[in-house]
Amino acid sequence: LGEIPSRKFTTTELAQYDGTDPTHILVAVKGNVYRVSPQYYGKGQSYNCFAGTDCSRNLGKGIIGKDEANADWRTLNDDHMSVLNSWERRFQEKYVIVGTIVEDEEFTRRGKEFSP
Repeated sequence: LGEIPSRKFTTTELAQYDGTDPTHILVAVKGNVYRVSPQYYGKGQSYNCFAGTDCSRNLGKGIIGKDEANADWRTLNDDHMSVLNSWERRFQEKYVIVGTIVEDEEFTRRGKEFSP
């Protein structure tokens, strides 16, 4: 299996790693991009909706789906940020960081659209 070099991913590039290829599934949490397990994030699995996205807001708010994906997570309220931080620790313990997210204007704008 070829390794994905540590690099910067736009949300468009990240979307290519949505579980279609079970050997390269990526999820971003708080700006870091992780290579994740097909057991949970592959096609048809519980957390596949997060594959290929920055799902920080979804994790922090307990939203299963892509509704608030690829949006700035720093606008979350303290309770949601606390939940997100615990998710981040789980990702750090379990998965390898392969890159970071490019936080463009769209990412920032979307973060302001949602309730904290």
